[in-house]
Amino acid sequence: MPADDKSWFMCVVGNFGHTLIGPARISEHPLQVGATVAIGALMVYRVDRAVDDNYAINNNGGLLHVPGAMNEVGQFYDRIGTTLFILSSAGALATGGLLANRPDIAQTAGIGLEAVLFTKIYTGFLKRTISRARPFVDEGPRDFDFFKYNSPRPERSMPSGHTSSIFAFVTVLTERHPSWWLRIPAFAFAASVAVQRMESRNHWLSDTFFGASLGYGIGRVISARHQSTDRADTTLQACLLPGGFGLKYNF
Repeated sequence: MPADDKSWFMCVVGNFGHTLIGPARISEHPLQVGATVAIGALMVYRVDRAVDDNYAINNNGGLLHVPGAMNEVGQFYDRIGTTLFILSSAGALATGGLLANRPDIAQTAGIGLEAVLFTKIYTGFLKRTISRARPFVDEGPRDFDFFKYNSPRPERSMPSGHTSSIFAFVTVLTERHPSWWLRIPAFAFAASVAVQRMESRNHWLSDTFFGASLGYGIGRVISARHQSTDRADTTLQACLLPGGFGLKYNF
């Protein structure tokens, strides 16, 4: 493995390790962590069923019917697929940064992909650890089969992977380029993904809540990690590959 590639690989491994020790620091934010868990538990026991019945099944609307157009935006994301959408967005972001001679924007694309990768790893592990039945299974919001790591897809409801991934990506984007005109549409789009996952009965409200919390948390941790370890030789370069052209990201 070339020295540059080894350095890149070890940096990614180190960053993932940094996210692993994150729970050891939750004592620094006990109120935030406690509030998140309490709200999620309340959704599981009191709100999830009502939201699924009134919004997804009977389409009675209520508060969640107000952003009806958000569901259509979320459907667009779902049709494209999480991986393809985020890869395409990161590619467009990197290309725009290179063309505008803005290496900070190009770097954001790479960091965003890193956060999404870590989020997917955590999400996949939690889905199988919790093994919660999805709404369309019609077993209710409290149907858990913990530690069933070979659980089929209908029993991998919590947390929502679509939601966690997009929240991780937009969190990195808005942390590195903070401005209200970017933050509002970015998180509105992420919220539309959560709305669609509930409307399609693929997830309960609490699934999307914990997915959003997970993605947001990892996005914050990775953004801060890179901010504290930025090096002057961080670059995104065009390179020639055996099958054509590509991008090489050094950090």
